Amino acid sequence: MNKLTERFLKNYKTLEDVIARVYDQKNVYDYEQYLSLNGKDQSAKKLQLCRLTRNFLSHENELFIVPTKEMGIFLCTLIKDIERNEGKVKDKMTRATPIDTNATFVQAACQLGKKSFLPVVDNEKNYIGCITQDTIIKAVQKDISRECIEKHKQLLTKVPITKPGVPLNFITTGIDCVVTDNGQQDGRYRGVLYGDRI
Repeated sequence: MNKLTERFLKNYKTLEDVIARVYDQKNVYDYEQYLSLNGKDQSAKKLQLCRLTRNFLSHENELFIVPTKEMGIFLCTLIKDIERNEGKVKDKMTRATPIDTNATFVQAACQLGKKSFLPVVDNEKNYIGCITQDTIIKAVQKDISRECIEKHKQLLTKVPITKPGVPLNFITTGIDCVVTDNGQQDGRYRGVLYGDRI
């Protein structure tokens, strides 16, 4: 086996390890699909060619295919790009203090201040929804601003939800998200990921 092929296989193995670490045990094929779904068709095609070349070299004893220097450079570039975006939601989220459903809309308005939204949780810290300026306006219009949020949960706003272990490059830049332990509406509240921090 020539040095170029050895280096290519070593770089490919490094790529596999980085993808598994950063993307919670995903593989090169999964990352290839991710690239394609995100409009990076050229990179997806190059990665597919690298994957097929690596598979052939790993399973065949003959040197029918020889990887190019450019393939090795491409793999190194991918590794650097993935490692640069290695952060997870938990690394950038803010532990914003939520408000309890037993609070009134007046209390929520005071706590909301100039923030875009205020997470609402129940007594067990499960995420319920969010208070926004629109929520406060609706409460005032309905003359229920001094009543508990619990009685009027239908007024709460839904915002995107994610979970702590999600890679940051899976989150749309500029979008604020609530973080729950399971990434679901009924999950335990963990914090907020403000889109401008990504």
